[in-house]
Amino acid sequence: MKDFLCIGSTSVDLFLKDDKFEKDLSGFVMGNKYDVSDYFIRIGGSAYNTASFFSGLGCKTGLMTCVSDKYYGKLICSKVRKQKNLTAKLVEVNKHIKTSFSVILLSKTNERIILKNSAFARGFHFRENALKQYMAICLSSLNGRGDVWEKVFRHVGKTNKFLSINPGAKDFDFLKNNLEYLRLVDVFVLNIDEASIFSGISKKEVFKILNYFSMLFDGVFIMTMGKKGSYVCCKDEKYMCGIYEGQDVKDMTGAGDAFYSGFVLAYYLYMDIEFALRIGNMNAYECVGEIGASESLLTFKKYLSSFWDDKFDKLKIERIYE
Repeated sequence: MKDFLCIGSTSVDLFLKDDKFEKDLSGFVMGNKYDVSDYFIRIGGSAYNTASFFSGLGCKTGLMTCVSDKYYGKLICSKVRKQKNLTAKLVEVNKHIKTSFSVILLSKTNERIILKNSAFARGFHFRENALKQYMAICLSSLNGRGDVWEKVFRHVGKTNKFLSINPGAKDFDFLKNNLEYLRLVDVFVLNIDEASIFSGISKKEVFKILNYFSMLFDGVFIMTMGKKGSYVCCKDEKYMCGIYEGQDVKDMTGAGDAFYSGFVLAYYLYMDIEFALRIGNMNAYECVGEIGASESLLTFKKYLSSFWDDKFDKLKIERIYE
């Protein structure tokens, strides 16, 4: 049996980088032309980013997603086929859709504005039989596809397989209407904004949000806070975790996916929250050092070198009490 099946979006990402991009586009006028200092084309999307990390560390990984039969779809398929341990057999090529695409505007401070179009909801045909081939299932944003969520939950309910989820806002309605399914989840990751929306609790009430999710299921819930780190709860245990400092940050895109995939892999293997937090944060640290969500991820060589420079133990993790 193979290791991880990653289900969700895969996209082509066009990065436009220039000092003129700030946190909004209020300085731009319709009809005008603007030069940009540089651009980059990368492959991204939550499912691809996660699958790329797993396969890079030697896990036999499947990527279940959809692309068009045109140039960008072929570009993604070619990229997937070149990666050892990552199969392209579950990448659906659909001539009736366009490949998911994002335009990412990078500012001089590495803040970003993301404009995206997702083909996942319209063009994805779920291959349920593939679930039987994998020991662990990882779901990213399914763009509101409740039918896929339900089939995965039913399969996990029958087989007791490891399940991690990192849903998008369009998935919340299904999950909130079927909260009983969350008891099947081993790892559930949201950022602070998503956690507030899902729970209906103000972002200022961090402990209330953590308590809300700890009451829903017995697995690990992680609320990421960007540069401020993350909060974790599992049953009655709660942690506050920082980030690794010192990286020359070039792009924050994909940092959340990198943290998610690193944590999931380590937790799946060792069931140790603190160790998994270190691996997740190391993966995010590597990710933000390059432009593109999967261009620079944690490798065995980087992991082993972290012990020599004491980086691994420098992450601040605190047990917290209300």
